Amino acid sequence: MIIPRSRTRTLLAAAVTIAARSAMAASPPDELASQFQKEQGLPGLVVASVAQSPTMGLQMWTAAYGQANIAKNEPMTTDTSLWMASLTKAVVGTAMAKAKEQEYIVDYTDKASTLLSWHNAFEIGDAEKMPWLSDITLEHLATHRSTIRDNMEVYLCGYYVGDKTGNYSLLLDIVGMPNACIDNSPVELGAFLESYLSVDGAYFNATTNFLDGVIPGQQASYSNFGAALAGYLLELATNEPLPDYTHTEMFQVLGMNSTSFRQSDLNTIATPYTKLDGTLEEYMEIPLYDVATFPDGGLRSSVNDMARFLGTIMNGGTLDISPEDDADETATARNGRESTVLLQPESVKEMLRPRYESDRAIFWFVTELEVGGKNRSLIGHNGGDPGAFTYLFFDPDTSTGYFIAGNGDGSTLDPYALADLAAALFAYADELAMDDGNETPAEVDGGAGVETDPDDTNNEISTAEDGGAPGAGSSDVAEGQYQYRRGNVGIGIAGVCVASLFWGSCFTVCKGYDLPKDGVHFAFLMSIGIMLMGILSLLFSSATHGDYQVVFAPLGVFGGFLWSCGNFLTVPIIEYVGLAVGMAIWAAVNMIVCFVVGAMGLPHGILPKEPLSHPSCGVIGVLCALGGLCIFANIKAETNTSTTATDEAPNDEGAAADTEEQPEQAALSEPLLPEESTTTTTTTTTSSSIAGNLPLGVAMAMAAGVFYGFQMVPLTIWNHKVHQNGNIFDDGQPLPSDTLLAMRFFFSQFAGIFVTSLLGFSFYSIVMGQQPQLVPPNATLPSILCGAVWAVGCAGAMLATAELGNAVGFPLVLNCSFLINSAWSILVYKEIQGKRNLQLFGGAFALNFLSSLFISISKA
Repeated sequence: MIIPRSRTRTLLAAAVTIAARSAMAASPPDELASQFQKEQGLPGLVVASVAQSPTMGLQMWTAAYGQANIAKNEPMTTDTSLWMASLTKAVVGTAMAKAKEQEYIVDYTDKASTLLSWHNAFEIGDAEKMPWLSDITLEHLATHRSTIRDNMEVYLCGYYVGDKTGNYSLLLDIVGMPNACIDNSPVELGAFLESYLSVDGAYFNATTNFLDGVIPGQQASYSNFGAALAGYLLELATNEPLPDYTHTEMFQVLGMNSTSFRQSDLNTIATPYTKLDGTLEEYMEIPLYDVATFPDGGLRSSVNDMARFLGTIMNGGTLDISPEDDADETATARNGRESTVLLQPESVKEMLRPRYESDRAIFWFVTELEVGGKNRSLIGHNGGDPGAFTYLFFDPDTSTGYFIAGNGDGSTLDPYALADLAAALFAYADELAMDDGNETPAEVDGGAGVETDPDDTNNEISTAEDGGAPGAGSSDVAEGQYQYRRGNVGIGIAGVCVASLFWGSCFTVCKGYDLPKDGVHFAFLMSIGIMLMGILSLLFSSATHGDYQVVFAPLGVFGGFLWSCGNFLTVPIIEYVGLAVGMAIWAAVNMIVCFVVGAMGLPHGILPKEPLSHPSCGVIGVLCALGGLCIFANIKAETNTSTTATDEAPNDEGAAADTEEQPEQAALSEPLLPEESTTTTTTTTTSSSIAGNLPLGVAMAMAAGVFYGFQMVPLTIWNHKVHQNGNIFDDGQPLPSDTLLAMRFFFSQFAGIFVTSLLGFSFYSIVMGQQPQLVPPNATLPSILCGAVWAVGCAGAMLATAELGNAVGFPLVLNCSFLINSAWSILVYKEIQGKRNLQLFGGAFALNFLSSLFISISKA
C-alpha cells in the first residue's frame, strides 16, 4: 500500500502545548525518544537537539533508535540516511540562495520562461490561452504562488524503483494500486515536468494542472510540481545536475557525508515501512524508491548531517563546529569552534524573509509557537511520504532547534506523544544554548536574524500546505493533525455577524402564524428551506472552485443529525420546564461544550486543542454568558388581567405558537418570552405538571445542549482532514479560499438536517396515523422561508467556527444571536415589559456583551 504524499505532507512540528514544559530538560530526552519509538511501533527513529552558543559554538545532541532494516536486523544509527520528503524543499531553497550568491541567478524574481527559453527547454502551458504563465518567477515557485497545482493522479506516477535511465518500475505498479500512468511514464526530472507542463505533454491538462485564470503571485496553492520546476530551473542556471551542484557546493562543504539525492552515493539507507495494523511485526517493507520530481522531496540524509545543516542556517550561514567528532552509533554530543562558511548572513536573511505578507519564505516557512506563555516564531519545514516523516524547526531569536525523522508512516503517530517529544527536544536545545549557565536562550542573539511579523498569516497557504512544527499555527503548519489551523479573523468575525443577524431574526418570518404545537411538521418544512439553500451553496461553491463536484461529507451529515436531534427535544423541554428555563439550560450546556471542546480538543488526535493566547479570558467569558442566561431565565411575563376577552389581539395565538411551539428557535433564536396576553386570563399555572417532569425536562435540556454544542465539531474535524490531505477529492486539485472551502461543507450539513427531519416527520406521521398536526397552508411558505433564513445564519456560524474555532467562534455566535433576538423581543414585539424585567434584561445584556469581549480576547 502507498500513502500519497499530500501537499500538506505531515504532522506539525512543535506543539503549542509543548512550551509549558520548556524548562524540563536538564538532560537529553533519550528515554522519552526511545519510549516514543517503541510505543508508536516505529521501525526506526532519529532525533536531534541543536543550539548555537555565543561562546561555545554549535552544540548538538543526536540519537538513533530502532532498526533501519527489520529483515536484516540493521540498527538505525545517527549516520543512517533517511528519506527527507518535503523537508527537501528547504535544502533546495538554500541551494537557490547559494546560486544567487554565485550569480548563477540574478534574483528570485528571474522568470522561469526566460531560463527555459535560454536553454531551449519546453514552454509552460498554452502561450495564447494562458499568457500569464510566462510571468512565473523563481519566487512564485518557492512561495507556492506560481498557479501550478498538483494533479495527484499524475504526481504519483513519478514514484519509481530502479534506474531512471531505463530499468525502472513505477511504485504504483509494484504495490498493485490502480493508476492513470501512461506506458513508459517518464521519471527523469525534465521529461516528467515537460509531460505535465507543456501543452504537448502526455499529462498536460490546463484545468487540473493550473489554477484557472489566476495571475502568478495572486493566490497561494501548494505545489510539488512547482517546487520540482524550481529545482529544474536551478539545474539550467548552474548548468549542472542538482544532485551534483548540491553535493559540491553544500554537502561536501558542510561535511554532510550521508546526504544525497542519489542512492548510489550513500552507505546505509533506512528502509521505508508502511504500518498495516499498528504493530512493528505488521509493517510492510516498501522498496527503496525515488521520485521524478526529486527537488520537491527526493533527498536522503542522516540526523548528524541535518543537525549540521540546521546549525549552519541558525548561525547565519556559517557552520561553527569541531570536525574531530565522529558520530557515535547511538548518540553524540558535540561542540567546537571551527567555522565553515556556506552562505553570507545577508543571503540567509533574504532567503528566510517572508513574502507576500504571508509566512512563506524561499521554501522555508515561518510559524508561531507559544512557549512558556510567550509566542515564539519558528522557521523550518517538514515532510511526509510513504514510510517517512521529518521535522526540522528552529527559533531564530534563541538559535535553538530540533530535528525528528523516522522510517515509518507519520500519519499514524499519536500527535500528543509527538508533541511531547518535540517539546523535550526543544527544551534540551534551550539548555544547550545557555552560555556557561549564565545566559538564558531568550538572551541569545539568533544568527539567522530573520525579521518576521508574528501577526503575518497567509490563510490561503494554511489551507493547502505542508505541515509545521508539532502545534504551531501557520500555513504549512496547518498540516499536522495536532496543530490547530490558524484561521482568518476577518472572515470569522464576518461569519459571527451573519450568523447573529440571520439566526437572531429567522423566526420573525413566522411571527403571527398559527403553527401546530408539536412543531414536527414545521421542522420538516423548515428543513426544506435549509436544503434549498444547501443546494444553492453547492452549485455556487462548485462552480466557483471550478471542479463542479458534489462534496458529500459523512461528517457533515452527522453534524446535521446532531442539530436535528437537539431540535426534536426542544418541544418536550418547553412543555416540561418552560421556555426560559429550558433555553437557559441548553444554551449554557451548548456554550460550555463548545468552549471545552475547542480549548481541550478531542482525544486520540481526532481534534487538536485550539491555541488560546488568554484562556482565562475565555473561561471568564463563558461564565459571564452563563450568568446572563440565568438572568434571562428569571425574566417573567407580566399578565394583564384588566382587559376583557373581547379585547383579544388577533395574533396572540400565533404569538404563542411562535415561541413555545417552535423547537427550531433553540438556544439561538427563541424570543425571550411568549407575547404578553391581552385577554382576561387566570395566572394559575400547571406547576404540578411541570414539577413532576422537571428532572426529565432538565436532563433533556442538557442533552439538547450537548447535541447543539457538538454540531459544529464535524466541520472542524473535516476542515483539519482536508487541510492535512491538501485537497478535497484526492485528485490533486488545490484547496480554495477559506470561505469557499467552508461553503463546500454546507451541503452535507444541510442534507443531514433534511434527511433527519424527513425521517423524523415520517416516523411521527406513522405514529400519529390520521391525526398529525400540520402547518396551515398560509404558513407553509413562511415556514420554508424561515428555514432558508436559518440556513444563511448557520452558514455564517460555520464560517465563524471554521476560522475562529469552537472555543471562540460558536460562543460568540451564541452571544450575539441572543442580543439580536433580544432586540426583536424588546424593541419590536414588546415581549419584555415592566421595570423589573427591563432591569434584568439590561443586566443580562451587559453580561453577554462582556462575555463576547472576553471570549474574543482569549484568542487575540
